[in-house]
Amino acid sequence: MSYFMEEQQSPNATWLKYAWNILFALLYPFLVTFSLLFTGILWLFSGFSRALFKLLNSFSSQESEKISE
Repeated sequence: MSYFMEEQQSPNATWLKYAWNILFALLYPFLVTFSLLFTGILWLFSGFSRALFKLLNSFSSQESEKISE
């Protein structure tokens, strides 16, 4: 017996593998679109957060300079 020979699979397992391949091929564009949209939204909110932090940080540093004068 060859070491690389495939095992015999039940007809049900073969059908499920075939159905999964078709389903994955059909849904792949939706998966990619969702992933890109989700990544873009996270990037956008991360940018808002960074800008807000810099803005608030600049206000607090200005106030601390006024207090020390």
